[in-house]
Amino acid sequence: MTDFSADELPVGVLMDLGVELELGSSVSGVFPIVVRAEFVNKGDKAADQMLASIAVPASVVLLLCGPRGEHLQQIAPPLDDSMILRGDGEEQARRHGWRVGHMPPHQPEVAHLMMILPSQQQEYEVVVGAEHPDAEAVQKRFLVSYEAVRPASADAEYPVPS
Repeated sequence: MTDFSADELPVGVLMDLGVELELGSSVSGVFPIVVRAEFVNKGDKAADQMLASIAVPASVVLLLCGPRGEHLQQIAPPLDDSMILRGDGEEQARRHGWRVGHMPPHQPEVAHLMMILPSQQQEYEVVVGAEHPDAEAVQKRFLVSYEAVRPASADAEYPVPS
């Protein structure tokens, strides 16, 4: 997790969030964090075209970015009717997925994402998943707050229901 100040967010992103900007004032009411998701092919052959995904509660804004929050790219993940996550109460999830073109065995694939949290005091449930036709799909659940990211339970790896 990387520290990132709300004051560093582009004006367009802040306006999309409904933040009222005042010249010379600090941005308040939004709490951006940069997280790193790492996927590792634990098999003995390439997992080309693996589907990687991340699901967040609908109240959390998700953006693609570089390791320090640079090169922000807005995305609009669709709602996932089959998943409810802990956020501001129980919320419907938004899931963003992408294909990893080539994934050799034991080589990590890393994605950096910015999450804009609506509260500094709360934890949000996030699900990271990987699917490939030649392997069992896997999901890991995490609790994300402005201060930390931690596994949602001691046994944080869950097979994806068929």
